[in-house]
Amino acid sequence: MKKMLLLLLLLQFFISSCDNRNFLIETSNKNFEAYKLDFDAKFFDQFPKKITSPYTDIISNTNRRKNDIGLFLYENDVPLNKINQFKQRVLNSAIATYKATDTCLLVVNRFETEESYKSFERVSSIDSLQIDRDCAIKNYPVPNFISSNYSATKNKIKLDESFDIYVFEAKSGNNFPNYTLQPSPQMPKKWGNGYSKGVAISEKKK
Repeated sequence: MKKMLLLLLLLQFFISSCDNRNFLIETSNKNFEAYKLDFDAKFFDQFPKKITSPYTDIISNTNRRKNDIGLFLYENDVPLNKINQFKQRVLNSAIATYKATDTCLLVVNRFETEESYKSFERVSSIDSLQIDRDCAIKNYPVPNFISSNYSATKNKIKLDESFDIYVFEAKSGNNFPNYTLQPSPQMPKKWGNGYSKGVAISEKKK
């Protein structure tokens, strides 16, 4: 009887776990579809059509006042074989590849702090010497991941050092009618307005 009861309890736990996992995935997909309505389809076509991990964060930034426009999808607990398959596809599409540890990344809103981000206040301290660096002239913009729950504080990009960053497309200027912005004071003149899109992959933080 005890073995039967244990089996029933384990079976019930397994069914409950599966139901919870499916619920989280379904909820993430619904939220993702809702967030995508705020952006041109071209802005997010590098993302998977469907979210398959229950451990997912989606962040939509639409703060025109601070030139902080972006859609971030964080998928965790992704199987290694899926990561490897995705990396092969990414390598064929990327126009540039960077490491999170690179010291001369062209970071969007690099002077943003947790305080200024959460308060929606403009950044008051900007180091002009960090904006127009010769080493970054040919680089494409990459995000500041300060909005992520997994952000790191060791580097300017606020991303764990294990990540590789793949840029698929980048273009200067105001390219989306819904988001016509003033030039960002945190960026070099060429990239005062513009966009980039890509993915960041870590086999360690999968």
